[in-house]
Amino acid sequence: ERRVYPYVKLKDLRLDLLPMIRILAKNNAGGNHLWEKLSNRDLLKSAGLYAEDHVTGKNGFNLAAVMLLGRDEVIRDICPAYQTDALVRKVNVDRYDDRLTVVTNLVESFEQLFKFAALHLPDKFYVEGAERKSLRNIVAREMLVNTLMHREYSSSYQAKFVIEQDRMYVENANRARFNGPITLRNLEPFPKNP
Repeated sequence: ERRVYPYVKLKDLRLDLLPMIRILAKNNAGGNHLWEKLSNRDLLKSAGLYAEDHVTGKNGFNLAAVMLLGRDEVIRDICPAYQTDALVRKVNVDRYDDRLTVVTNLVESFEQLFKFAALHLPDKFYVEGAERKSLRNIVAREMLVNTLMHREYSSSYQAKFVIEQDRMYVENANRARFNGPITLRNLEPFPKNP
């Protein structure tokens, strides 16, 4: 995600998404965030989306910027195999009952996939202390954010978010360190994006 694309310009990014990103950052920071006062270019630099390639000496937007905020045609040019497939397999388990193919930037991809999850998953009543929580939203958000952010974009393997009758799961391209089942005893985290 750090590879610099020196010919990607501001016009290739969806800057109209930045106001929403500023609000999310402000809310996550307890009501005050540096990004509120920064220009668009300074915000992108602060987020690590505009950088210098120390190998070539060129400055530009990196793959993370393109994937997070890129216009659809720019994403298609740089990562032609990128897409996320959302499937519901409750009745027709060999194929699917409903399907959504998402091929846009990661900000809008999350929104579309989250709406798909909300449409097809029950939201049972749950209270923790005195506060009602949506377990559906918590679990779906974690699964979707992780499958969108921690994937190998250069791979042609199509990411999937699958909802079945008794479970939901994601499939994603990754570089595995070992082959076999993961257990608590052999679990050794090795983050792709530390």
